[in-house]
Amino acid sequence: MRQSIEEFVAEQRRAGVSENVVGLMVEVVHAIHSGHTAMLLPRSARTTTPTSIETFVADTMVPQLRASSA
Repeated sequence: MRQSIEEFVAEQRRAGVSENVVGLMVEVVHAIHSGHTAMLLPRSARTTTPTSIETFVADTMVPQLRASSA
């Protein structure tokens, strides 16, 4: 899903992400789109994980977050 920077910022702020962190995330987007930041290697089977972001978040991040807040 594509969204404008403004929509992204509003969504992140509603989710509780601090203004400073959202600003840093927007800087990364601008750096990638302007060519100031680029991947050193193209995507390939060697440089791409078979795990989706959704699976990684559900299986790795969520359990770690729950454990750290317990």
